[in-house]
Amino acid sequence: MISLVIPDINLQRGGDKGWCCYKDSNVMIKKGQLLCGIMNKKIVGAGGGGIVHLSWRDLGHEACKMFLSDCQNIVNNWLVENGFSVGV
Repeated sequence: MISLVIPDINLQRGGDKGWCCYKDSNVMIKKGQLLCGIMNKKIVGAGGGGIVHLSWRDLGHEACKMFLSDCQNIVNNWLVENGFSVGV
């Protein structure tokens, strides 16, 4: 599902010890498709070289805005389906 919102970028992280990582810490995104890996704070945009930074640099502010908005929609829908609240 996350591949539907990733902009058309290429990103490759890890791979220094080979691509068969039992922790799945290597990430490969080709033309906006998540091929392997787990999306975490470091990959999405905690600093330079993340998806937010690359989409802003390569595709502009509109693509970056759409990525962040679409990610927030995914999180909101997940919370509606799986979240709960506790009241007194």
